[in-house]
Amino acid sequence: MKARTGRNPIFWIVLTAPLALLLLCQLQPTFDDWTYYTVPQTEPLTLQSLLPDGNYWRPFDVLFGHFLGLDYRLFPTLNHLFILLGHILNTLLVYKILQWFRVSTLSRNLSVIFFYLSSGTLGTVLNIDSLNQVYSLLWGLLALYSYISLSGYRKLILWLLCSLLSVFAKESGYIWFVCPPFIVWSMGKERFNRALKHLLCGCSLFVLYLVCRFLLTDSFHLENNVYMDFTIIRLLRNLGLLLGMTFYPIDYASLIHPQHRHLTVVVVTGFLPLPFIWLLLRSCRLQKPLVILFLSIFAGAFVNLMTVFTLMHCYAVLPFVAVMIALLCERIKNKRALILSALLYLLTAAFTLFHHGYASWLSGKMGERMAKSIVSQCNRPVNKVMLIHLDKGETKYSSFWVIPFEAFGWGYSVRQQTGYQWPKTILNEEITDKRQLKSLLPKAEIAGCDGVWYAEDEQVKRIK
Repeated sequence: MKARTGRNPIFWIVLTAPLALLLLCQLQPTFDDWTYYTVPQTEPLTLQSLLPDGNYWRPFDVLFGHFLGLDYRLFPTLNHLFILLGHILNTLLVYKILQWFRVSTLSRNLSVIFFYLSSGTLGTVLNIDSLNQVYSLLWGLLALYSYISLSGYRKLILWLLCSLLSVFAKESGYIWFVCPPFIVWSMGKERFNRALKHLLCGCSLFVLYLVCRFLLTDSFHLENNVYMDFTIIRLLRNLGLLLGMTFYPIDYASLIHPQHRHLTVVVVTGFLPLPFIWLLLRSCRLQKPLVILFLSIFAGAFVNLMTVFTLMHCYAVLPFVAVMIALLCERIKNKRALILSALLYLLTAAFTLFHHGYASWLSGKMGERMAKSIVSQCNRPVNKVMLIHLDKGETKYSSFWVIPFEAFGWGYSVRQQTGYQWPKTILNEEITDKRQLKSLLPKAEIAGCDGVWYAEDEQVKRIK
């Protein structure tokens, strides 16, 4: 029994969870972490706040933010706790689903560890506002698990209910209304006609969700939205990002980020995963389960492939990738080569995860220093402040590895340092030349600002 437990990756994941949580709790908020629903919400909870808000309908995030509002000091530790907990539960569900596929213990364990450490988790596990991604997938995997493990009306009801909860957590949950029937059909455990009937049920419920969302939404904000800018070049780039970030754990920051490019790291992390990827490609054959899983990957990422695709969007399709890898590992006869190549692959993935985690920690600390600096410069609380930022054309790597001004959270990080007491209003202005600074001071006066701050690189100065 002890030997069997020791070979179970879930055992080691749970055993090391406290250490993982301790490391994650060192990460401080940056970028959207400061402005999303899952920051402490100090305003009273209303029914309106649970209804669609512009382009979003994520009531679970709103409820979490108001819970944090009871004690702002819980932020972001509680966020990290629930994100890691959700990721571990998702890993457990991937483990259970792989048992249904009846793959070998080796194939199952390798795929489970892949899911837990994959580069596709970076934009989720290292972010603080990513509860929606984790729990959308959790409800989605519960939907799939209900569909494959139950029968009759219980199967349909729980599948549809969990799919609906998934889409309420995040819109990418739409995939779970579609994929489960075809995944089961591809394994020969469901008739095609029955799978189509169930698909019709799922699509009908999703259409009902869309109708309710449209009727309950006051307005949509699509003007000048980067998500509406579609080009063929962007689509091809997004496809490359999807395939690369989910399958190939090279240290992407050392490869594509100009400010952190490191050729040696690129060569090493690019070479180590290749044997495992080569074995997978060699074992690939055109089979119904693999085709359905591959189509599910693209269907799950479809909206973001057509608009904006980043690291965070890989997480929603990682379970399909993990199952594909397990099925491909089954076809590899040389198990010693499989184990050795997989260890090199997973070692690279772990290094990439820790490197990006360290960079995220540096970003968070930078934003924290900037917030503390400006608070120390203020001899009194300010209610309304104009924050002027000198834009030097820097580019961020991802939402958890950002430029100083975005680590500063456009000034919203100051609220955490003041116990969410002040400032109440922040007006952001951007300049590209220091000489433009004086011209904005009268604008601040007209707007009734009782404070003016100036941000350049990692420095924030109080002007008024």
